[in-house]
Amino acid sequence: MQVGLITYLVHGFLNNFLDKDKASIPFWAFVAAITVMDYYHNKKQLNPSTERA
Repeated sequence: MQVGLITYLVHGFLNNFLDKDKASIPFWAFVAAITVMDYYHNKKQLNPSTERA
């Protein structure tokens, strides 16, 4: 999954795909969602005592 994201970032940077509103808004929304989910799951794994039984 990360390879696909990196490929899209490089391609978008080189071809200025992210300058168009139709492509940039969904892309950055998905990047934000992936980042939040990764942060949430990593934080949950580091602090297992915070989970409710």
